[in-house]
Amino acid sequence: MKKFIAITACSNILFGLIPVYWKFLGDVDTLYILGQRILWSVPFTLIIVLLSRKWDELKAALRSRRVMLLTAAAGVIITANWYLYIWAVNASMVLETSLAYYMAPLIAFVLGVFAFREKTSPVDVASIIIAAVGILISTLALGVFPWVSVLLALTFSVYGALKKAAGLTPAVSLTLEMLVVLPFALIFLAFTSFGPQGALTGISPVTMLLLVGTGFISSFPLWLYSYGVKELPFSLVAFLQFIWPTTSMLLS
Repeated sequence: MKKFIAITACSNILFGLIPVYWKFLGDVDTLYILGQRILWSVPFTLIIVLLSRKWDELKAALRSRRVMLLTAAAGVIITANWYLYIWAVNASMVLETSLAYYMAPLIAFVLGVFAFREKTSPVDVASIIIAAVGILISTLALGVFPWVSVLLALTFSVYGALKKAAGLTPAVSLTLEMLVVLPFALIFLAFTSFGPQGALTGISPVTMLLLVGTGFISSFPLWLYSYGVKELPFSLVAFLQFIWPTTSMLLS
């Protein structure tokens, strides 16, 4: 248990630090970053499957209609979450993203109790209520409805719930999620990368390396997070998620 708590905590620290990386790609179109992010995530996840010897599980998952439906939905939802997150960070809305991931644990806690029938103590409930009051105060202080925060919180929480329901090991679940959306990313990149007005025209080697690095930056924290989702109660994963927005808020 302690091992998986530590792994999940580390994943949330890394999630909180990622905005620094996106700032270096602030001049690149958000949708193009997303396409590259998906493309370069696939080699990383396939290497993890190879090293962990999970090919048999991957093949079995591909034959299961239920697992593939859950995984496809998770892939689409995390892609939408990635796009909105990159856009928000590069639009100088880091505080809004921090608020989103303070909201996400509350949603995850509710999903853990009602969707997965997990038991909670009065102390757990009291902690969530206190956190909810703090989030409500922060939301009212913004003065506008935080639609970016709400959408980010919902998509990430539902993504985690779908991963838990699929019950796959982290390497396999992440690989399938990326393979589901890869064809769309490849089509988009093929149409936007080349030619006189293509996104790769005039791009610096450093920027290109940063785009390639998005695969690791995106997949490694998700891979760690997947361990927590699979092995820990979802309500406990929810509490650990508070580490993420706190890290982002301090950065902001």
